[in-house]
Amino acid sequence: MCYVVAKNWNGAEVCSTASSTVTTAAGTSAFAPIISSVASVGGFNIVTWYPGPPSYPAAAEPSFYVACVAGSGAACPTGVTFDVNRPSRWSPAVTTVGSLAPPFVCYVVAKNWDGAEVCSSGVVFRDFYLDANGVTVKCPGVAVGASFTLRGVTYTRRDRARLMALLGINEAEMATSCTTGVTNMDRMFRVRVPPSRVLLL
Repeated sequence: MCYVVAKNWNGAEVCSTASSTVTTAAGTSAFAPIISSVASVGGFNIVTWYPGPPSYPAAAEPSFYVACVAGSGAACPTGVTFDVNRPSRWSPAVTTVGSLAPPFVCYVVAKNWDGAEVCSSGVVFRDFYLDANGVTVKCPGVAVGASFTLRGVTYTRRDRARLMALLGINEAEMATSCTTGVTNMDRMFRVRVPPSRVLLL
């Protein structure tokens, strides 16, 4: 219950009648963070993520921690103590999480003012994998020139220069090339006429 008390000039106090029973509202939980990517960059595992909106009307902003767990089916970890700074709501945070061997799954956890934790969805990182479309082979963690086997087929990660070298020479190897990281394929697949077939007039 709540009261309002008037304190007079001579120190006397006059109290209002009691209010009806009041239940105070606890601070609401922060929304879960969102991971936009987990990638291997220069030999380091990098998690890029965004925070959710802040807790409201909580006593303080949530803190955050990033946790990665070996395997691909791990549950969101709790109680981990390595915090990271809260980024701007409109800018991504980039966190280096060490050199775990894939596959591993990463989470970002918001720890609220009252100790409650809200976990992002887990994002699994592998050296190579089949895209959700069931056709495209992706290999973000494989070095250019290295080979790997997926579903019984051996693939090799190639950059633009290595793909160009195969054009018209070894179409079989072209078919088993992983092109992750190649952002410019301009004119790569135009029809080429072997020199022996050029007709000089």
